[in-house]
Order: sequence, then structure tokens, then C-alpha cells
Amino acid sequence: MTSKLNRVILIILAVAYATTVASAQKTEQSNSSGKKISLLELAYREHSEEKLTQLFREWSEATPAINEKELAQLNNRQKEAYSVFSAFYKPHRLDSLGGSEWGNSIYQKSKFLLVQNEIKIRVTDRIFYSDAYVDSVITGVITRTVKEDSIRQRRLKRVNGKLNQQVREEFGFEDAFSFHNTADQQKAIDSLMDFRPVIKVPGKQAIYLTSKRAETLKAFLGDKHIPLGAGGIMNPARSKGESEKRKTFLENDIKIWYGHWGGYWQLDSYPVAYSITFDKSMLYARVSFRMIYEGGEAVLKKTNGKWLLMSSKRTWIE
Repeated sequence: MTSKLNRVILIILAVAYATTVASAQKTEQSNSSGKKISLLELAYREHSEEKLTQLFREWSEATPAINEKELAQLNNRQKEAYSVFSAFYKPHRLDSLGGSEWGNSIYQKSKFLLVQNEIKIRVTDRIFYSDAYVDSVITGVITRTVKEDSIRQRRLKRVNGKLNQQVREEFGFEDAFSFHNTADQQKAIDSLMDFRPVIKVPGKQAIYLTSKRAETLKAFLGDKHIPLGAGGIMNPARSKGESEKRKTFLENDIKIWYGHWGGYWQLDSYPVAYSITFDKSMLYARVSFRMIYEGGEAVLKKTNGKWLLMSSKRTWIE
């Protein structure tokens, strides 16, 4: 009887011990998952720029740029996408991409750049359009759609062998890279979801903005803001109160923006490339990008094995 009682007691103690251990492990995991935001809070409450820099340095060192071994495992188009982005991404030279409405030196004081962690890859028939090709496309459209002879002849009239510039611009042709022929279908074929391009910006460290890091920063910042149009119809939404104070603290090391329409943060260090589109020969690449509250397209050409920027222009604004 005593032996049975002892065994029961031992079983109860074993179960209690296992429950305690499991609870401790769960608490430890919870503390671990919340470590980064807690460190942010600690740095903020202590007004410690040193702790803030320590956190961002840990993030930077924890996720390095893609290495040669990893790059070798990608297909050719993915490899070229990495090369195109590295040639395109110049937050310290925003003037090369047409500039920014907030100036060209917005990252001058930043110690770290928050670099996008994913990108889409597309393919289209062509990106470069010769004058002769554009002329033939526009002529065909006018011939098919304009029924009245006098109007058709006027629109097809040439000056120095070219269609009138106003007609060319009406069809979207300002230069060899601006024309988009709907017959040249653009296809989405790939995505890089763990995108870690090599960043060559003097004096800056790259932090790849994973979804987890983005959520950590957004949770820290909160969402106190002034709505779109407050104080003036053209004013974007802006952070306020505690959110503005936290944004200002983070900007000792990084530069971030509150979303134009309100209710979200824009954390990436600009420009952000939505997609890279190659032509079939992979001689040209078009980068569709955002520059804070604006966006546009940049075209690069592969010359002697290197991607070089040919043109860049902003085409939209929020």
C-alpha cells in the first residue's frame, strides 16, 4: 500500500515538474520573440541613442547580403535582377533618378538603410523602341482609327521625316524608353522573397526589412496621426503625439515616413523597386519604383557586362 502511494506521489511530482518546465520554456520563448521591441522601448525610455544603434547594428549583422554560393544557386534572370538593383539603388544619389520632392540628401544623416526584402521580376518583348518602330506603330493606329481623310493626313504629316512631336507624345513617345506598345505583353514570371542585394553606399549599413522587423517597428511607433488634408488640402497624413516622438527618436539612426493617405508607415529607405522588367534578350531592364510619395521608371542597359542607368523619370504622384 505504501509502495503504491509513493508511486502516485512520484507521478504527481513528475507531472508538476513537466508543467513547470513547459511554462518556463513558453515564457522564455515569449520573452525572446518580444526582445527586439523591448530593447526599442528600453532605448526610447532611456533616451539612449547608443542602445538604438546597438539594436540596428545587430539587425544588420544578423542578416548579411547574399553571398556568392547563394547567388550561384539562382537562375540567370534572378542573378541579373540582383545586379540591376545594385546598379539602380542609390539613396545617396537621388538626383540620378530624377530627384525627390523632399530633396536629394534625405539620407545624409542616416547610419542605416532599411532595404526592401522582396522584389518581382517580369519579362516583356521589348523595352527599347527605335524611331522607325514607333513611327510604324503610331501610323498603323492612326490609319485604322481616323476615318476622315483631312484629319488623318494632318496627323500623319511628317517634319524632317518624323511624325509631329505632339502626335508622338500623344501616344506616349518622348524618348526611346518611354513608349509602351500594348502588343508587347509584360509577364510576371518570378519573385525573390528573401531579397538581400549588395548595397554599396558609403558610410551606411544595410538592414534588410523583413516582415518581422517591419512589424516590430510599426508596433513600436503606434499610429497616432493627423489625417490627410488637415490644415490644407494638399497636406499628406502626418504622425503626431507619441508616434511622432518615437519617429523622431528612430531618426537618430534611420529615416522613415508616415503614409501619405494615413493609417500606415513607409519604412523602406527609398527608392523602392516594385519590379524589374527585362526584355527578351536581357539587354535592357526597366525598374518601376517609388520615391516616397511619387514614383516612376528607370531604364538600365547591360554594357560590357555591367548594368548602366540610361534614363529615369517620375511619372506619378500621390
